[in-house]
Amino acid sequence: MKAMSKAAVDMSKDFKASAGDIVDSMKLIGSQAPVLLKDQEGLKEVTAAANTLAEAGQIEVVDAAKAITTTMN
Repeated sequence: MKAMSKAAVDMSKDFKASAGDIVDSMKLIGSQAPVLLKDQEGLKEVTAAANTLAEAGQIEVVDAAKAITTTMN
């Protein structure tokens, strides 16, 4: 879990979302795609994609995470 917290802080420096919002999106992604809970790198990549989508679409990162997980399922 410590690695995910660090990843969230690192991502918040690269994206406009706060570390808290990134953690929330990680939780959402993990709950919707449990296979990613066993693959930390995969979870980070999908979360980064959610951040990219959020910035491109000018939406909240959690909403972007919902859109991605809906598409994945």
